[in-house]
Amino acid sequence: MFSIQNIRVTPDGNIGLQLTGDSGGGIYLVQVIPRGTLNWYNTNWEQDLGGGWIRLYED
Repeated sequence: MFSIQNIRVTPDGNIGLQLTGDSGGGIYLVQVIPRGTLNWYNTNWEQDLGGGWIRLYED
């Protein structure tokens, strides 16, 4: 079970589901658009989960 705190979409279409934190950052599950590249904001670490999903920490 997940609690979604916020949803963000980058200009190139990647969708981020914020699981922890606040407007200053936190842990996200990000769906990268097909044939796209990860383009996220100020990440501290990233973990490829496969299938176009990335778990990352934005600080």
